[in-house]
Amino acid sequence: MELQAIWIVLFIVVLITLITGIGTFKETRDNKTRRKSLIVTAMKACINAYKGEEGKVDETLFEDVKWFYEHHSAKFFIGWHKETETLYIVFRGTPKDGWGANFDYKQIKWNFQFLVKGRWHRGFLKHDMLAVINTIYDCINEFQIKRGSRPFKIIVTGHSKGGSLSLLCAFWLRKMQSVGLLCNIQKIACISFAPARVCSPIGAKQYKRAGIPTMIIKNGNDTVSKVPFVCTPGLVQRKYKFFKWKFWPTIQLWKHPAKVTHIGRAWYIVLMHLLPFARFFGNPLDHKPENYMKSVMKLK
Repeated sequence: MELQAIWIVLFIVVLITLITGIGTFKETRDNKTRRKSLIVTAMKACINAYKGEEGKVDETLFEDVKWFYEHHSAKFFIGWHKETETLYIVFRGTPKDGWGANFDYKQIKWNFQFLVKGRWHRGFLKHDMLAVINTIYDCINEFQIKRGSRPFKIIVTGHSKGGSLSLLCAFWLRKMQSVGLLCNIQKIACISFAPARVCSPIGAKQYKRAGIPTMIIKNGNDTVSKVPFVCTPGLVQRKYKFFKWKFWPTIQLWKHPAKVTHIGRAWYIVLMHLLPFARFFGNPLDHKPENYMKSVMKLK
């Protein structure tokens, strides 16, 4: 009898484990499906951002779309995704006349509206985000008035330079939310495609502490995600009493503010990492939005 009781108990334990395992597997599969759906929607939005100036936009993807292409460098649009009840803020990649801010990669302190530790990309922060953040804030308030008291989610996304600006924008909005300037916001998230590095290691820590759900997505051996290099030489302006030099050499440390997710051809990525020159310079073709879209659609 005791042996039979033991076998019955073991059978019940195994049965419960199997049922729990099946439920967990189903939940994991559902999460992957939901994750892929979010990434695909965000990538479609990024491609729409490039087509905004041409007037070839997929109008079925978003409602109440507002375009802001007046600024010479930071161009974006804001749209409402009805299916998920999410407000999308989508930044375009570098326009023809917006390359100046990209190469202004000197690190500066974040002393705009909030004091944040660490150092940040001067071109993206001072020349681009500072020029458009008030416009974004006003648009969010307009959507809040339309929604009434119902909370909603915000997803900030972009490709290339737009990916870098999306990281800074999400962090800025999260800071606004933490001090009560943004209400009825359920969640602020960021999906960044092929961004350049935007901050120092200390700045990356501040971003992580903000608790923003973030996906940084890199396709294959994309070149743009490698710059500025982790350790970049530069010049800093300093005044010393006994020296006439105005600029002194310095080393700038750069880091992505979140973990980078690699997509694309696995064998190709491994091969590129084995070849030192290819790993250093990257493949410009992997940076194209069309190639990102192909890799995203192959996600499981």
